Amino acid sequence: MKRLRLILIIVALLVVGWLVFRPARPKEPSYQGKRLTEWLEYLDQSSFGPRTYPSFSRRQSATTEEYKTAKRAIQSIGTNAIPTLLRIMADRDSPVAIQLEHWVHRLGWKRFNITDWHRKYMLAFSGITL
Repeated sequence: MKRLRLILIIVALLVVGWLVFRPARPKEPSYQGKRLTEWLEYLDQSSFGPRTYPSFSRRQSATTEEYKTAKRAIQSIGTNAIPTLLRIMADRDSPVAIQLEHWVHRLGWKRFNITDWHRKYMLAFSGITL
């Protein structure tokens, strides 16, 4: 009984510590109810057609009209997008995420993709160049 109580206290302290000390992510800018990364995904999907790898969202492809809408949306977000785009470009995959993805692929879950920093970098780059 004492051991269970000790474990519960340790778990509670860890959760409270995580909530207190976790870095607060800045809010991502949005336009018409969609976040910047969603608009980047529309832009990416409509520029190059369907992808063979998983995307941020589960979309398969976008039309030319969706491309134009995404481009207008990103341009409307304007300079508010720059901090988010730079943060995306600076992010790299953690060693833990790389190892986790390796284990998941060994289990046969091929469509599970955690570490795709290069693709995210290219999406952010395309957003900056608009």
